[in-house]
Parts: sequence; C-alpha cells; structure tokens
Amino acid sequence: MWCFLVDPGQGDVLWDHEVLIARLMDQLPDRYVGITDSSKTASRFTSGPFNLQSAYGSDLHLLHIVRDPRAVCWSLVKKARRKRSGSNDALLSAKTALGWCYANAASELFRRRFPEQYTRVLYEDLAADPHVVVPAVLDRILPSAKWSSDAIGLEDNRHQLHGNRMRWKPLKVDDIRVDNEWKSAMPTRLCRLVGSISWPLRVRYGYS
Repeated sequence: MWCFLVDPGQGDVLWDHEVLIARLMDQLPDRYVGITDSSKTASRFTSGPFNLQSAYGSDLHLLHIVRDPRAVCWSLVKKARRKRSGSNDALLSAKTALGWCYANAASELFRRRFPEQYTRVLYEDLAADPHVVVPAVLDRILPSAKWSSDAIGLEDNRHQLHGNRMRWKPLKVDDIRVDNEWKSAMPTRLCRLVGSISWPLRVRYGYS
C-alpha cells in the first residue's frame, strides 16, 4: 500500500491515475493532503511514485506500507473463493506474490533515489499500535505540525476512490485491528509457494 502526501497546486498533465490525484490536490491549495492507494499489491501503479515526484518534487512524501505477502495473498484467495467456486488458488497466489515483489521493489528503488521523501511502515506495527505509529509517521513527514492520534480520522475520513466495502463508512483509529487469519487458515502449500517467491524482500522486511 502507498500513501502519497503532497503539497498541492502544481503540475498539469494528461488525465490518468496520477492526474486525478493532482486535480484533487488543486481543490485544497493550502493544505497537505494524504492520498492512499490501497490495492493489495499496487503492482499496476509502480511508476506512480516516480511520476508524482517528478510533478511535485520535494513536496511529495511516499509512505510505503508493507504487509506480509502471505496475508496479502490469503486475502485475495478468500475474495476469489467467495466470487466463484473452483478458483485456482495456487495461480492467484503466485501472481499476487510476484506483484507484491514488483511493487515493493519499485518502492525500494524510490527509497534509494529519494531517501528523504520515503518512509516505510509495517502494516502489523501500524495495526497493533496506531496511536503511536501514526503520529510518529506524521512527525517525520511534517515535523512542524502538531499531531494528536485522537483526532485523526474522526471527522473527515474517506476511504479513497476505490477499494473494499469499508470505504463507505467512517473509520476511527481505535477500529484498526491486526488481521492474522492467514496464519491459521491459509493452506500450508500456499504459504510455502508465496514464501518461496517472495523470500528476498520478505526477509528484508522481517517476515520469517
């Protein structure tokens, strides 16, 4: 998952994913704004951080949120099973694991090129203690501002333009919970498949 925090009001290019973000920024010319791409791997948007950095320069900060690839794959497998019977779990898991690697590798490349505009957070840390992690992240990105986790997401929360069914209702920080269902429910063969495909980055991020 990626969250882009930008200083709006710059750039004018053709309408696509990034330009839609730019147009949203133009509506709030005097505020810092967070835009979240919460697709499971964001692999179709790997050029996004670089294109937005080109448009906004040092005013953009990439918040790179990483989740265990096995949890990501299990979430998609469950969704596919609900939609249709006989889904190919192994093929979907392999494709998702490759997408996870591709998207995170792109984020790592962004980190190497623009280290001061990059912050990485593990989903598990964020979900386990959002009252600590969220203010710490915002302090790094906007050190001059004063943040209180109690006020984040209470009045103006919107769950982006596209995503799961949760986007239709407001969420509070205290609603966040770690989802580790995959550890008990995901078949061992799928765990091993995803683990073998993703192991270099998986180990880098501390997922054993």
